[in-house]
Amino acid sequence: MKMVITINREYASGGRIIGEMLAKRLGIPFYDRKLIELAAENSGLAPDFIEETQSRPTNTFWQNLARGTNFTVGYCASDEVYAVQCRTIREVAEQGSCVIVGRCAGYVLREMKDKFSIFIHAPVADRVKRAIETYGVDPDKAMETVTQHDKGRANYYRTYCEDNWADLHSYDMTINSSTCGLEGTVDLLVDAIKDRFGLNK
Repeated sequence: MKMVITINREYASGGRIIGEMLAKRLGIPFYDRKLIELAAENSGLAPDFIEETQSRPTNTFWQNLARGTNFTVGYCASDEVYAVQCRTIREVAEQGSCVIVGRCAGYVLREMKDKFSIFIHAPVADRVKRAIETYGVDPDKAMETVTQHDKGRANYYRTYCEDNWADLHSYDMTINSSTCGLEGTVDLLVDAIKDRFGLNK
């Protein structure tokens, strides 16, 4: 049975790590940074260009012109990147079971029946601590970094999706990763996913 798991997460909630651990536990492919590489292969765009552009969803022709980039009138780099990533997400989902972190995958695959969408969050104090201890963020800038990343993700989602990035009604399951820790969160998700796809019967 095919099962496609999509994960959106607050910055420094441990969502990417949880997604990777979850994929390993379920024995299915994991897509995060690899999606950018696949999108680059499919489109001919540079991976760095895709990664940079997706963080600026309002990147218009005039902004490109100001940076000395010669695009045609009406061209929006972020729109092209989003379209490329959507095609890539649909392709990997059609190929079989997988875990996809970020990239608006839950929304892109919203019509797919074999999908289970998750949103991972955590108290801001815990996320600031993880940003410092795990990501090496300057303690003096940690709170600002957490806030900026969350705003960036919400803005990207708002630009391309009809749903609200942090709206619990947009997901099959939301979970606080601080309640049981990363391993405990994976345990809970594995059980929920197996129940969802009838694997515990």
